[in-house]
Amino acid sequence: MHLAPSVWLGLASLGITASAAPVETRTSSLAALDGFVKVNGSGFTVNGSPFKFHGTNNYYLPVNSKQLTDEFFPIAESLQIQVIRTWAFADTLASQAGKNGIWFQSFNGTDVKINEGDDGLKMLDYVVEQSGKRGMKLVLALVNNWSDFGGMDLYVEAMGGTTHGDFYTNDKVKQTYMNYAKNIVTRKNSLTGVPYNEDPAIFAWELTNEARCKGSKLERGDNCSPATIASWMTEMSAFVKSLDSNHLVTTGDEGFYARPDQAYPDNGSDGVDIEKHMQIPTIDYGTFHTYPEHFKRDPKTYGPQTVRDHSATAEKFGKPIVWEEYGLIAKDTRAEIIPEWHAAVRQSAISGTLVWMVAGPSYPDFDGFTVHPDDPFIQQLIKDPIAAITSGNSPGDGGPPSPTSPETPPISTGTSTPGSSAALCAGTTITATDASARAWGFENGQSCLMATCTSTTITKTDTAGRAWGFENGKSCLVPTCGSTRTITATDSSARPWGFENGRSCLIPTCSRGSATAVTSVDSQGRRWGFENGFSCLIAR
Repeated sequence: MHLAPSVWLGLASLGITASAAPVETRTSSLAALDGFVKVNGSGFTVNGSPFKFHGTNNYYLPVNSKQLTDEFFPIAESLQIQVIRTWAFADTLASQAGKNGIWFQSFNGTDVKINEGDDGLKMLDYVVEQSGKRGMKLVLALVNNWSDFGGMDLYVEAMGGTTHGDFYTNDKVKQTYMNYAKNIVTRKNSLTGVPYNEDPAIFAWELTNEARCKGSKLERGDNCSPATIASWMTEMSAFVKSLDSNHLVTTGDEGFYARPDQAYPDNGSDGVDIEKHMQIPTIDYGTFHTYPEHFKRDPKTYGPQTVRDHSATAEKFGKPIVWEEYGLIAKDTRAEIIPEWHAAVRQSAISGTLVWMVAGPSYPDFDGFTVHPDDPFIQQLIKDPIAAITSGNSPGDGGPPSPTSPETPPISTGTSTPGSSAALCAGTTITATDASARAWGFENGQSCLMATCTSTTITKTDTAGRAWGFENGKSCLVPTCGSTRTITATDSSARPWGFENGRSCLIPTCSRGSATAVTSVDSQGRRWGFENGFSCLIAR
């Protein structure tokens, strides 16, 4: 996220006093996450068990007042947030005091100084300590592409470079970054005595926040391309790995593709190519960020599509991918659109999600994306997805059954009415389909069953191509044929229908069209394929 200058406001400008009662020290129910995070194929593990998560960004924790930190952590704990992404950088010129009076590294020409004091890295020590006490894990970014809290252009100018691209190619700049990374990765926490590279409170090191060929101030230059950034990621990830064999290393980029035939931001124009980055041996997992309003894309369709694209990339390269920043400014659309995004995640290979962002009540919504604990949207943004995504991490922990794998859901008593113990969903966001082909959602902290239509009247088709009707005052899902390849009727919109399990069902059309592998040809010469567990008709 590229923050507006107004978010640099310190605590005093918010009218908050600097003193605060110390946060209570106690062991969290999440403290079982005491091991290092590892990768296993396209997923994560902790202590050998699968680990999926939904958490938040909170960039200001180490670069503002401890009062704001003490305010945030109990909130995160109450929301059962397990992973937090924040900044491990606060760069400034030696002639300046640093944003909010806090700085980790200062530049006076080529003279670089590291601040070990209370207004320096001891702030980061405190955040790592507090995270560890609660069994939470931190993703720590080492430099910013943008000028907020220093950034790449500050490195370049201090070392005599002239373009943003020099950050990735200038030897002096690269060595300065490596010196700083070494200071952080090998630092011994002044509060716990534990070196960072031995502390399981840290989830991963991020080489950058949103590396691009263009930054905030300097011109791009002619020396930057997707190959340039990928080469830098290769060199720096290997360097960090040489300092720390315990923690994961990732890029922190926005996960853009470099496909010239696609629209921005996936056409390579910003110098990012996630497919190149996923092939780097010392990059453990990929990342992507999604802000459709900034990218001038339709939030309703772009969100689910970018999830599906990155899910396919995770499976292609056999590494996890984390959706580590996303949000919508338009508050009136969040309740409808964000659950659809989360539903796409639950049906994907995406291993973790981090919203932008949850903050304590004293921190204003400077950027339009900040959500506070009393915001009614906190249920959909945080509580529902955490209950849904993470309930499978610790079987038998008393949490709700995971919608991604409903635990013995009640048997339906008919085609449209579920058993009495299953609530019918009010919305149309599907999070799972069980072994009986029933569609499930997740609302208000619990699984709910989608009603199934008894008629064949279609009122809408969603972004996933599913057909919906409306009966008995509720939306209902038009059943899809599973295995039948007998077309019994074609409606006025040329949709093929079949008959299966005593009811009419809609025969799906293969999404890849003529590119679909043909599994059979019927007596009418129609070609059939197989997708998502269903037979599908290949359009002529």
